[in-house]
Amino acid sequence: MAEFLDKLKDRLDKGLSTVNEKSKELISRQKIRIHITELKAEREILVKELGKLTYESYEPSGGLGFITTDGGKGKKAEDNSLPDKW
Repeated sequence: MAEFLDKLKDRLDKGLSTVNEKSKELISRQKIRIHITELKAEREILVKELGKLTYESYEPSGGLGFITTDGGKGKKAEDNSLPDKW
């Protein structure tokens, strides 16, 4: 009878150890997934902000205000749009 109880105890200990390891692994994976989701959300916000800043810097003359034609000396781009014939 004592031998049976010892075997049962050993099997239960082994089973509990396995469950403990797998639980830690699952928790670790879930933390990584949550972190990835947070990073994706942050990236989405940054992309929207970049789009907003690009839109705001776009000039009604048809060009971006930060593109220069003078070799980067700070002068704004010239208006190279087509004449309004239509």
